[in-house]
Amino acid sequence: MGFLGQNAVMSSDTEGLKHWLAGQLKIPSSGLVVDAGCGQGEDILAMAKAHPATSFLGLDRSDWRGAETVSDFPSNLAFQIADLAEPMPLQDASVDALYSINVLECLADPSRFLRECGRVVRPGGQIVLGHFDWDTQTFDGEDRDLVRRMVHCFSDWKQAWMDAIDPWTGRRLRRLFAENRQFEGEVRAFTLISTSFEPGSYGRRQAESFEALVRRDMVTREDYEAFKRFQEQAAARNGFMFSVTLFAFVGTRLLTD
Repeated sequence: MGFLGQNAVMSSDTEGLKHWLAGQLKIPSSGLVVDAGCGQGEDILAMAKAHPATSFLGLDRSDWRGAETVSDFPSNLAFQIADLAEPMPLQDASVDALYSINVLECLADPSRFLRECGRVVRPGGQIVLGHFDWDTQTFDGEDRDLVRRMVHCFSDWKQAWMDAIDPWTGRRLRRLFAENRQFEGEVRAFTLISTSFEPGSYGRRQAESFEALVRRDMVTREDYEAFKRFQEQAAARNGFMFSVTLFAFVGTRLLTD
């Protein structure tokens, strides 16, 4: 679904994470790179424009290609609708590099998806699979229990478009890949820090997204208003801060299983 999640909007406080993720993927000079769960396509579109000799394929449940991108759609980028809970529409060992961000927790069977990744990535090919660990979200507040409750309720919220929910997916990547045994590599981490509470900033959008918990009777209106009021007051004193950590497994397909 792209590194910021469904319906994400790029903002200045996400640029560091965007560049860090791009640096984890060694894009080959030719061959095929797949973004499994490309969301609105920000990542793979940028890759395709920067590497015109390489082929790129975006896979997602829905067609992300809006009217604003059609006129600027590079010829080396293709898109295919695909449910990642099912086998990927790719031949065995046909992918040179596979990139997948913030997808795994939404799948009912993450191990099956990793086996599919092992099937389609060629021996020696690269994988970069990353996920926010939503329980690592930090907000300041006078009432620590309230902030913890808000974060945990958001983390455990299974949204309508998700088949499953596991807010600890980031911290579980190492174990999942160890059990998979098709890749060798390491887990790396990047903490996104947002100190802006301006409209459109990632930290503000996260704070405001907690209001959806009120509509679902997961937190009270009073609790949400108290939480939001503190963030606004902190911002007025130039003291607002939000953070969340993304973990990424960066590795290569083993030559033999």
